[in-house]
Amino acid sequence: MMRIFVLVLQVGWRILKDYFTWMIKYAKHKERYPIALRFYRVQSLVRYVIGKMGVVYDETVNFDDIYSDDKKKLIVCNHQSMFDPLLFMIRAKRPLTFISKKEVKKFPFVGKILTIIDGEFLDRENIKTQVKTIMNAQRLVANQKYDVVIFPEGTRTKNPEEGMLPFHAGSFKIPFKANSDLVVTSIYGSFRVLKFFKYKKKKQLYVQFRVLKTFKYDELKEMNSVVLMEESRKIMEENMSIFIQKDIDYTKSIS
Repeated sequence: MMRIFVLVLQVGWRILKDYFTWMIKYAKHKERYPIALRFYRVQSLVRYVIGKMGVVYDETVNFDDIYSDDKKKLIVCNHQSMFDPLLFMIRAKRPLTFISKKEVKKFPFVGKILTIIDGEFLDRENIKTQVKTIMNAQRLVANQKYDVVIFPEGTRTKNPEEGMLPFHAGSFKIPFKANSDLVVTSIYGSFRVLKFFKYKKKKQLYVQFRVLKTFKYDELKEMNSVVLMEESRKIMEENMSIFIQKDIDYTKSIS
């Protein structure tokens, strides 16, 4: 309880100040403000909030492969927490946005942030709007506006140690239509962030990130979206056991 109280004191004022000074107007009138301005303003706020929560990143996190050239890419990742987009955003070296389920838009903090950076919200129960959302994300990549991150499970995994949820193949159609590379990434440990108050030591909020593989567009010509989905999932699953063991080792090292 004390950690919650301290955190509210530390970050509450900053969130309220930013919310009323620029977040509301950026969300309502995005066309008036450049993409870079909106993104880096949001990134600064997110870094402050997550930093105060005490998240510890694996020291070997390296996203350089995503930024090996200026071409925008589709990025896929497993999903463990509503904070996954924010944790991704902290490491970004250029503007990126996300495809999230429509319910996220209603979340007070995360929803507003994703709206400001042109996030797309997917309605899994409406096929027509799903197609429209995927096409919008495709245009963002094809028009070189953003790297786009999507979580192909569609919702977060309740118990990460039991493995990932089934993937939605529609997510993997984007690079074929946008003529873009696809970057396979993976995350582990973000499920702790929302339950930070349960951990007495800040160092216990340990998060691992990896860029696992980049499928160049030329490689995709030999595949289809289903094959690409299966290959991406296999790569993530193979890495997950490494994540889990490293997480166990890290937990022991700080106990």
